[in-house]
Amino acid sequence: MNEIHVRSPHQNALPIILTHGWPGSVVEFMEVIGPLSDPTRYGGRAEDAFHVVVPSLPGYGFSDKPVETGWDVNRIARAWATLMHLDKGGHFAAFEQPKLFTEELRKAFRSRRA
Repeated sequence: MNEIHVRSPHQNALPIILTHGWPGSVVEFMEVIGPLSDPTRYGGRAEDAFHVVVPSLPGYGFSDKPVETGWDVNRIARAWATLMHLDKGGHFAAFEQPKLFTEELRKAFRSRRA
């Protein structure tokens, strides 16, 4: 499994995982990685920063085909949770509306940072 991992220069950044759909790839998130990881460069606030991880779905994008069967949605979710130590999330607009996606993500996490 391959992933893009961009650490934020901001000290209190939160980790976030962004997952593409099938038959997509990590390319769908290229326009939002910068604004999420370094929001001050894009007119945002440092407290809205994230350490961004964008893995390729096993067998798609830039990842090799899995050697084992059974890589369904549940197994991929468990792999992502292991990768990030997280268990929540979801959104589909990053590719279609990157600015809206970035703004909504920042807003959603502001209350969790307090």
